[in-house]
Amino acid sequence: MDRILLQAVEDRDNPDAIEAHGPFYCSDKKAWLGPGYYFWEHSLEVAKWWGENIYGEGNYVVCRSSISESLNQIYDLGGNPRIIEEFVELAKFLSITNPHKVYFCSQIIEYLKYKTDFLRLYKGIRALPLQTRRITQGSRIMFHPKYPAYLYTRPEFQFCILDKSILIERYHIIYPPKYAEEEVIG
Repeated sequence: MDRILLQAVEDRDNPDAIEAHGPFYCSDKKAWLGPGYYFWEHSLEVAKWWGENIYGEGNYVVCRSSISESLNQIYDLGGNPRIIEEFVELAKFLSITNPHKVYFCSQIIEYLKYKTDFLRLYKGIRALPLQTRRITQGSRIMFHPKYPAYLYTRPEFQFCILDKSILIERYHIIYPPKYAEEEVIG
C-alpha cells in the first residue's frame, strides 16, 4: 500500500493546468521544512483545513499523489527516533557554535542539505507539526480514566518532497467534486 499525499493549491478555474503542472513548489521563507513540494499525509480533512486557511473557503483544490509505503528515502522527523535524536543533537551543536542565533527547523535542514550528504540520501522530509490545529473532538482515546494520557488518533503528518521523482501516482484533483475524477479518501 502506498502513502497518500495531498496538496492544497489555489483554485483559479484551471483544473487541467493544475493537474498538468502540479505538484507545486513552495519556496516561501516561512516554509517550516525549507523549500520543497508540501503535502499532508492521507487526511483530506487536514488538506481542506489548510486550503481554507491559506486560500479562503471555496478558493482551493486538493490534489493527490502518493509515494511508496517505505520511508527509506524520507528523513522522518515524525516517527524515526534515531533521526529525531540526530536532529536534536545537530540543533544543540549549532546553538553551541553560534550561541547568539536561534535555529529553526528549516535552517537546520538547510545546514544538513549543504554540509552533509543529506540530498544524496533523502528525497523528502516527514514531520508531525503540532499546534497547527486544535485537537478535535473524537481524536483522542484515553488509555485509562485516572490518567491524562491518551492515544492521538488523527496525527497530521506533513511531507516536504525534495525530489518529485519519488511520487508514484499521477497528480490529480480529488476535491472539490466538480473537478474530481474520484474521491478515494474521506
